[in-house]
Amino acid sequence: MATGRCTTCGSQLTAYSICPHCGSLIGVENAVRRVRGLIHARVARAQKHFPHRLSTLQFLWICALIPLAIVPPVLSLLASVKLMGRPAAARWDNQLEWIITIATINLLLSVLVLSRFHFSPSELASYLRGSIFLPILDMIPNVPDRGPFPQTPDQAMPI
Repeated sequence: MATGRCTTCGSQLTAYSICPHCGSLIGVENAVRRVRGLIHARVARAQKHFPHRLSTLQFLWICALIPLAIVPPVLSLLASVKLMGRPAAARWDNQLEWIITIATINLLLSVLVLSRFHFSPSELASYLRGSIFLPILDMIPNVPDRGPFPQTPDQAMPI
């Protein structure tokens, strides 16, 4: 009883969703294809609400305004300083000055806040583990403890 052809090698399929020739999991491949199609359709629908292309200045403004992150404001600051020296970007000089100012202020405030609360990556991970993961693990019912493992066969508990 043939149900179709394998999408990978083209051989005839039987009632199972595993290709007898190449071993492909046809059901999994079809599910992945459907999920990719759904994601592509939703991204395309969401992109209709945004401009077709993000301009350089829009990207620099977004990076300059991201709080409590060090890399985006630094990226915005360095890119703006580099763009100011180019003659092609002379029309953007006023906006680039504002981007540099905002990125510098955001960078300083982010560093102050992070140093004030001592948020190193390991402390932040520990905080997230303690505040998010441990309460979730506490909700899972514990397996009753049967005591220590028996050391000798005569100490073994009956089942």
